[in-house]
Amino acid sequence: MEHSNPKFSPNKWQEAMLLLLILIPAVFYFILRDKMPAQIPTHWGADGKPNDYSSPLGALALSLGVGVFVWGITLIAPILDPKRKTYQLGPDVYFKIRFTIHLFLSIVISASFLIGAGYNFSMGKIVIGGMMLLFTILGNFIANIPPSYSFGIRLPWTLNSESNWRKTHRLAAKLWTGIGLIGFILILVLPEIYFPYLIFVCLGMMVGVPMIMSIYWYKTDKE
Repeated sequence: MEHSNPKFSPNKWQEAMLLLLILIPAVFYFILRDKMPAQIPTHWGADGKPNDYSSPLGALALSLGVGVFVWGITLIAPILDPKRKTYQLGPDVYFKIRFTIHLFLSIVISASFLIGAGYNFSMGKIVIGGMMLLFTILGNFIANIPPSYSFGIRLPWTLNSESNWRKTHRLAAKLWTGIGLIGFILILVLPEIYFPYLIFVCLGMMVGVPMIMSIYWYKTDKE
């Protein structure tokens, strides 16, 4: 019996574009390296304040390592997916999801180099605001994600029931898009002291509500 799922075939131009995205922080590093001190902030807490430092070269190496790792994992995910449905999203949609993730990662590390070089702006707004936008963008895609071990809200009852999976992801799509956009706007206007509370509420609703409802639907379907 032939498999009806589309065959996974990476597009060399799309893969090249993703690899170029991974290299963006390297461009910032070479432009700014003479302006950066021996240690630059590389990690920020929920309050928007730096809580970890490393050398600029170390930050670049970590960035490239994480970027290549994420690129490789997402490249082979359609092959590793036991349900072989990851690529049913369509190659263009799947590429847009990967592009969005890589763009977010590159912006964050590039901003670290800018701050290390003396440019003054709120990293908390960039990281947390970018994360909210990331959820907003991904929310436009997840409603139609087929059951997959690679992407989505992967719970035992969502993976074993296409109805549960569909309802859970349609709800998550609305929450991610709406709350992500509201969260992004609030990040722009609120003082950083409120960021930890905002993250807790937004992530709690975007992640917690779909999971709770999926459990409810699972129990309801069993009755």
